[in-house]
Order: sequence, then structure tokens, then C-alpha cells
Amino acid sequence: MESSLREAAGDFAGSALAAYKELSWAYAYASISREQVEEGLRSALVFLGENSHVPDSARAEGISALLGCLAFAGEDWEGAELYLSGLVARDEAPDSFLSWMLMVTSLEQALEANGGERWNGRSAYAAIRARYAIFPEYWYRGARAFFLQEGAEDISSSYAEECINLSPQGPFADESRKILLTHAGLGPSLDAHRHIRTRAEIENIIRVSVSSGNPLALEELFPLIALPDNPYTIYALGALRALSQIPEFRAFFGEEAQRSGGRLGERLHFASRG
Repeated sequence: MESSLREAAGDFAGSALAAYKELSWAYAYASISREQVEEGLRSALVFLGENSHVPDSARAEGISALLGCLAFAGEDWEGAELYLSGLVARDEAPDSFLSWMLMVTSLEQALEANGGERWNGRSAYAAIRARYAIFPEYWYRGARAFFLQEGAEDISSSYAEECINLSPQGPFADESRKILLTHAGLGPSLDAHRHIRTRAEIENIIRVSVSSGNPLALEELFPLIALPDNPYTIYALGALRALSQIPEFRAFFGEEAQRSGGRLGERLHFASRG
């Protein structure tokens, strides 16, 4: 709707940015693929190029916006900044979508150049979180922004958790789980991050299991329980131990402890004791 209104008003750059905003939100929630995002932007480029009724200046700004969005979607941060920086209005809101995109291009280039330690946009980035509270990519980029900042591990983890909670199967969840794994002190691993679950995910799994009276639903937590000590495993184990007050859950933990070996078996046995 925003894109259509801006197009009708002759603001083709604003229309392009609004269209990309819609596409990027859909992508962040895994409703569409990155290829579909790029296809939508390229279709808009063809439209602008073939529409003779669009004034040259408006067409040029619209094309720059679309090329900047294409570069951003493809993680060509230098190209995105080149095309998008010229579109900033004098009264551009600090929390506008364009402002957020330019913050990300600055952040990602800093990460590539020096690990992001010297990036000075963290305060401004955190200040706009209210507007992007339900946008997974905002939280993912924020987790990266604070990832290597000394003393900001908890902030980075909280951003990563928000991203996962909003879209656990989305395109940014996997990398966010890797961030959580690192902050949990487990170091790099080929697939351990896939077993990490946020506190909200753990609580939801337990809620479903208890409400349905189905202990088997808790098997989803077993790979997490089997990991070396970390805050998420300890949180999940504590929650399972509390469930052992329910006889059928206590019996389930005891039976699974006997079937399982190693760390998982030991922890399920611990949980079964209540």
C-alpha cells in the first residue's frame, strides 16, 4: 500500500524502498526466497525502464533505489551504500527504513574491514529498536553489531534470541544460533548450533508437551540436553527436572535415561530424580 501511494505521488524512489521493505519482511519470515526478492526488484526495474510517463529525474532516483535494494539483498554493502546514500532526505527520520539500511551497510563494511570493533553506530542502532521490534533481520544485524564488542555479549545474545523467537525457521535464525553457541562458550562447531534453543523455544516446547500430556514432545530438547554445559542446556535441564513432579513425565525421563548413554543419559537420570 505504501509503495502504491508513493508511486501515485511520483515518489518512485520511496515506492521502491517501500516495496523492498515488504519483500524483506516476507523474506525474514521465510514466506519468500531471496530469489523471489531479487525477481521482484528486477521486475520493478523493467517497469521503470519501460514507463515513458515517468520523468527522467524520478526514474533515475527510482532506479538508484532499486539497484541499492538489489545490492543490499545480495549483501553487496559497498554497492548498496553507493546507490542508497544519495537518496537520504534532509528531514530523513533516524528510524526510517532507508536509515536502517544505511546503518547496516556501514556495520557490515566495518565488520569486513576490522571486525566491527570500531563501528560507532551501536547506540543509534539500539535506539530504533521499537520501530523494528517484530522485524527479524533488525535483531540479527544487531546481534552482529554487538558480537565482538567487549562486554556486550549479553546484548548480542538477546538480539540473537529475539531474531530466533520471531522467525525460528527464517533465513537469519541459523546464524543467530551460531552467535548464541559462541556466547555460550561452546566455540565453533559444524552442527551444534542447530541444537541450541532459546529460553522462549524451550518454554514453548514444554508448554505443548504438558498441555497435550505427551512427554514424547520433549525429545526435541534431547540434543540440547546432550550439549556440554551452557546456559541454554542448564535452563532446559532445570525445566525438565521440575516436570518430574508429574508421574508420567518422571517415568518417561527414567526410561529414556536407561536407553540413552553418555551425557544425555546422565542428565535425564538427574531430571528423573526431581
